Amino acid sequence: MRNRIIRLIVSLALLAAAGWLLPQPGRACSAFVLTKGGRVLFGRNFDFFTGLGFVVVNPRHLSKTALVYPGNPPARWVSKYGSVTFNQVGREFPMGGMNEQGLVVECLWLHQTQYSTADARPTLTELQWIQYQLDNCRTVEEILASDSQVRILPSATKLHFLVCDRRGRAGVVEFLEGQSKLYSAGSLPVKALANATYAECLEALKSYRGFGGGQPIPDSPGSPERFARLAAGLNGLGVGGSDFSLDRAFRLLDSVRYDGAESPTQWRIIYDPLRLEIVFMTRNNSARRSLRLGALDFSCGRAGQVLDLDEGAAGDIGGIMKSYSSQWNRERTRQIFDLYRKTNYAPDVPEMAVMLIGNYPETTGCAAALSTDKTITQKR
Repeated sequence: MRNRIIRLIVSLALLAAAGWLLPQPGRACSAFVLTKGGRVLFGRNFDFFTGLGFVVVNPRHLSKTALVYPGNPPARWVSKYGSVTFNQVGREFPMGGMNEQGLVVECLWLHQTQYSTADARPTLTELQWIQYQLDNCRTVEEILASDSQVRILPSATKLHFLVCDRRGRAGVVEFLEGQSKLYSAGSLPVKALANATYAECLEALKSYRGFGGGQPIPDSPGSPERFARLAAGLNGLGVGGSDFSLDRAFRLLDSVRYDGAESPTQWRIIYDPLRLEIVFMTRNNSARRSLRLGALDFSCGRAGQVLDLDEGAAGDIGGIMKSYSSQWNRERTRQIFDLYRKTNYAPDVPEMAVMLIGNYPETTGCAAALSTDKTITQKR
């Protein structure tokens, strides 16, 4: 059994090297953090040619070994915290999410990304880096400090990350020219991110009204332009208004929404780290659906819960979440790769790859020392 798992991990690592674990978007995504008077809302648009995906309740106290290419030391850890994530390819490979401590991590495409060069740090893939942070960290400072502990392997999937904790402290993590570029709360004058580097967006912002320049805030879909609209909206100068509300957060997402044929906005997600609540909409289901993390069971003895993103009526969907099963994950993994093949987006993915990716969560398991799974208490 152990040898079979080891072979599975090695095979998956080789698949990850081929860049098959995350779609490479053709256009844009946008994200922001809105704060006022101790309140925090984190908004994110996911833009791609398909909105297929699912929401996952991930248990705490799972023992995990990262996917690594042969010859690289894998990161190994036991998840401290449960989380809710939004996934497309399969469980354990999220695009983003929030953990039970109110930490939010979201990825966006960045063409300039060059991950750190090889060194002695344990390694993992770019999507499992997201799950690693949600599993282990409570604060933005802890995420930034983890750069000295783990390293993302080079990949064709080029990402940068906007992160936020329940105090409203935000950060940006980028990898440029083989070096990590970390922006902490003190170096993040605008809590937003698009698909150009953070420095490029800040420089472009200087040319617009309200930020030192004379040009009007643009309405075009480019990354610096979307960043400028978010910056203006966060300052109460543009779309969104000046109140603090869920409606305002969704208006901000609408201001950077893309409805073109290439990669339209598929998911709109708002995280509330203080109330530990997530509200989301999809292109195929405009009802605002929500999950309250405080009402979820993150016990490791549980199988976890899942739900296709287009399911459910407006309101709390906690009651219609389904129990996770390996068969369910295999079916959803096959569904997305069948679509990639059908659309010629990824026509050459081997059948063995689909099977291995769908089975990967079976390589994780409850850590024996933590099997009692004491409840984590939090200040509400």
